[in-house]
Amino acid sequence: KLDRPELFRLLEDSHEGDVLLIEGVDRLSRLSQEDWASLKATIAAKKVTVVSLDLSTSHAALNATDGMDDFTKGMITAVNGMLLDMLAVVARKDYEDRRRRQEQGIEREKTKDKSLDKADRTYKGRQVDQELHARIKACLASGNSLRKTATIVGCALSTVQRAMKEAV
Repeated sequence: KLDRPELFRLLEDSHEGDVLLIEGVDRLSRLSQEDWASLKATIAAKKVTVVSLDLSTSHAALNATDGMDDFTKGMITAVNGMLLDMLAVVARKDYEDRRRRQEQGIEREKTKDKSLDKADRTYKGRQVDQELHARIKACLASGNSLRKTATIVGCALSTVQRAMKEAV
């Protein structure tokens, strides 16, 4: 998602010529085309260079460009920009494919399991975080309100309500 406070705090603190070193392009972006364009524009406006461990051509940005002519610098920048764009699109497609396949698998198991008792079903959904629920119950037992409990344990109000319902 584009709403990533820590990334934007990092970009806000960066200066022209800084390098944003990333493990892989998919760690920076699995964004839609519009969101990727927006993030790229923000990075470009800050004049920050993106260097990715999985994109060897981007490593050239770490080498001194003294003595390199403007044409060569421009070509390296253009090639890196194109490859970053391409890898961002591939990362988005991979993300969407995995989500689609996950949905298909869940739907298949739900359909297959309709005739079974709940305990015998293959697909059970996400399991309850017992440790979190225990912390919620302890916080509620201490007399805290639902909202205060959610804030203290760092979860959503709906999670507190579910834990409370489970306790009854």
